[in-house]
Amino acid sequence: MVAGRGSADDVLTALAPGWLGGIVLAVSQLALVPNLVVWASAWIAGPGFAVGQGTTFSPRAVVDGPLPALPVLAALPRPDWTGANVLWAPAVVVLCGALGGWFVWRRLEPSLVRWTDVAWSLGGLAFTAGAGAAVLQWWAGGAAGAGRLSLVGANPLAVAGFVTLEVLLGAAIVVVPAHSRPWRYVTSR
Repeated sequence: MVAGRGSADDVLTALAPGWLGGIVLAVSQLALVPNLVVWASAWIAGPGFAVGQGTTFSPRAVVDGPLPALPVLAALPRPDWTGANVLWAPAVVVLCGALGGWFVWRRLEPSLVRWTDVAWSLGGLAFTAGAGAAVLQWWAGGAAGAGRLSLVGANPLAVAGFVTLEVLLGAAIVVVPAHSRPWRYVTSR
């Protein structure tokens, strides 16, 4: 929102909603904030999202088009938000997977864990993250009107696939070396 505040101000000035219209506009924009947060997770994971037919907002490319006159939509990624530096955005999801892997490993007893237990733990963690992402994207997507706005949001299956693989990679980076390490235990008396 900070980066797009100039555009948001322009839209707000052009609308000139008045005090009652301003209240209605503010409430309608607040209703969009959860969707924007969920769409941001699709952007960070990599596949991105759309706000209308023919638009794409992802770290690889931004193809924008005419948007509804809502100042909050100025927070959408702009074409200058793409490039080599932004292509590392999915690393955030990999780091979340590493944190999840560390959390899972801390709950296991290393001397009793087999490789099959590691595989089930990693698979369960990755599947849960992917399924949660798919449900959130499904809730945040759909049609926002007829015609051009019949496509809004991210593809839930694509986001689920990206999140699942990225979380699995991050968790495996933590859990597999931890399980491979020889463990020596000292018992206290």
